[in-house]
Amino acid sequence: MKPILGLISMAITLIGVAFKLTGIQGAGMLTVIGGSSLALYVCFLSGIMYNPLTQKKPNLFNLNKASSTILGISTSAFIVGLLFYSMFWPGANIQIRVGSFGIALGLGLTYYNAYKKQKKVKLTPQIFYVIIGVLALALSAAHSSDKIKKHQQNEIKNLLIDSEE
Repeated sequence: MKPILGLISMAITLIGVAFKLTGIQGAGMLTVIGGSSLALYVCFLSGIMYNPLTQKKPNLFNLNKASSTILGISTSAFIVGLLFYSMFWPGANIQIRVGSFGIALGLGLTYYNAYKKQKKVKLTPQIFYVIIGVLALALSAAHSSDKIKKHQQNEIKNLLIDSEE
């Protein structure tokens, strides 16, 4: 898969998160487009989906492809969960938990397979783009979480003031 596609989806995600942190309009749209394209890029990168550029169909019957498939699906679920969390949509917590568990399982299988074959696991540009995009979405979700906490604290203060009167 061309690394430029990962770079583009990472850049859109970073711009959307920067807009969201500064409060510029259109941030939600850019974040959703960037995160969704990042999730699709992960699926193509892991070989889950048919890749029209290489004309190869996915083969899920060896350990390397199984770990790649688990990582692809769980990373996509994690990315979508972060998107849901930063946009205040329901279902975010379960997607983040399932994605995290799947990533741990997939990484365990990947490193077991590399250990078995005495190979080193390399950080390619494609994986780097995905990592940066996921970290940006996590920053956006954390910022959204802070907004929710501040809003809840203000509501509690208002309730206490109203009850005293």
